[in-house]
Amino acid sequence: VLFKDISLTIEVPEGTTLLEAAEEAGLDIPFSCRKGKCGTCKIKKLMGDVSVAEGAAVSEVEASEGVVLSCVSKATTDLVCETTLQGEELQAEVVEIVERTSDTKSFLLFFENPQYKTFEPGQFITIGPVINGKKNFRCYSISSSCENNDHIEITIKRQKKGVVSNYFNDSVKVGDKIPAKNPSGH
Repeated sequence: VLFKDISLTIEVPEGTTLLEAAEEAGLDIPFSCRKGKCGTCKIKKLMGDVSVAEGAAVSEVEASEGVVLSCVSKATTDLVCETTLQGEELQAEVVEIVERTSDTKSFLLFFENPQYKTFEPGQFITIGPVINGKKNFRCYSISSSCENNDHIEITIKRQKKGVVSNYFNDSVKVGDKIPAKNPSGH
């Protein structure tokens, strides 16, 4: 697989997803669910063929434009791809933290870009805090009302082995800046 936008060619063993092969080669493609449901790992296929798992979070229009989810796509021929579908990334400022339970907190995030302040019910936001020198992307459902247009609220429950959930619950403070992407999903 040639990733044209970054001039990198990687070998993809048979039966291996594009995301797994990219990680093995040290390429950092953002991901979250690894099941084809969230859309975080979208890349664009310019040439070649892939097999894609059923139910992947790619619209018909996106699929016709060559968009595939790297976490559930396997190369069936040589490929030429681009990794530039990750969307604009902005800094969200944590403006308030509300402790909901002993293991759950809500984080109110402010974005200067008005595009980030509008969302529909059921959407999620992808955040990418840098933890131990590595960006860790995760998707969280938006828990604030879509009628509120001055912030986005996400609620994060601590998970036993959750790198990002534990980071948020233990380390994030008001005033911190967190990399985030535009709300998405349906």
